[in-house]
Amino acid sequence: MSDELDRQIDRARTEGMILAKLDTIEAKLDKAFGELSKLEERVNTLETWRYKLIGASAVIATLAGVLSRLVIKA
Repeated sequence: MSDELDRQIDRARTEGMILAKLDTIEAKLDKAFGELSKLEERVNTLETWRYKLIGASAVIATLAGVLSRLVIKA
């Protein structure tokens, strides 16, 4: 009977240790996902700026073309 009780106690300790390790892993994953979310927001912001710069460069190129034609005609 004592051996069975000892096995149950050992099993409970092992399960407790496993659950504690799983909790630690879960906390680390939550932290990592939080960091990834922040990085994703930064990437989205940079992509938005990239598209704005592309649009602005297209406008500048168009204006430069128009001005060069005006200068050539003058």
